[in-house]
Amino acid sequence: MGHLRRYIAAVTLSAFAQGVGSLYLNFYFRSLGLGDTAIGALNAAPAIGLVAAAVPTFAFADRFPRKYVLLFQDAIKPARGEWTTTLLTSPYSLQPQREARTVSLVLETPTQEFAGARVAIRKDYRIADEGLSVTVRYRIRNVGDKPFAGTFRSTLNLGLLTESNDEDHVQVGARKFPLAKPLDVKSAEQVVIHSATRHYDLTINSETGATVTARPLYTVANSEQGFERIYQCTELTFVWEVALEPDEHEDLVLATNVVAQIVEPEVPRPGGRRRRPAQPPAAARPLVR
Repeated sequence: MGHLRRYIAAVTLSAFAQGVGSLYLNFYFRSLGLGDTAIGALNAAPAIGLVAAAVPTFAFADRFPRKYVLLFQDAIKPARGEWTTTLLTSPYSLQPQREARTVSLVLETPTQEFAGARVAIRKDYRIADEGLSVTVRYRIRNVGDKPFAGTFRSTLNLGLLTESNDEDHVQVGARKFPLAKPLDVKSAEQVVIHSATRHYDLTINSETGATVTARPLYTVANSEQGFERIYQCTELTFVWEVALEPDEHEDLVLATNVVAQIVEPEVPRPGGRRRRPAQPPAAARPLVR
């Protein structure tokens, strides 16, 4: 209730500030020589805009279902150097292509330079089965005159899991890891994320094998009970070692597939009249003569 009271107080204060601002604007409009009709229309403009914005929301909100998006964040570093964030901030050239039941996106970054070596990275998204199957193919090319040796990684944040549910876990091979436990597995070819809370299984296959790491991410919130740690998501990372001579390239592939779990609903049984338990026969009284 404390958060609700503070929220109501903040909204009330904000509305009061807007009212004072509207009053000053009315004086300003009056000084410009505007009439009552024009001033009324200017004051009603924000409300008209809200009504206009509600029309497409009402018309299309239920027609286009929301879907979760898998966003892979990429980074690269040379053998003797630090991770670069240029792949996250550089503009990509996007080439969308659409086929039967398949959408392809080709993204290319500007050439990256590392100690004299020049590397170009191309990222292909192939989305099929209405988004249930996504394949990401990285092509790393050495377009310079010097050899390149480094590390490439792709990170995926999974926020559809629940740490409090023991059945939500990450499985690499035959090994299962709870969400609260960090994992490091080398040469992993398949990772399965099982969510009993959301009723789905996400499978990620790596054709060349990668070093897989998973780390839980938390935030600290100050509530009425004090500071508490809140689970937000699990950061899943795939790492490859790359060594390229001039004019060579290497393809790294991550193929994902989502399968929904079949959950049988609990059907309540029709209630019936409860039978009264049978009473034991009463003891026979002795006859008194």
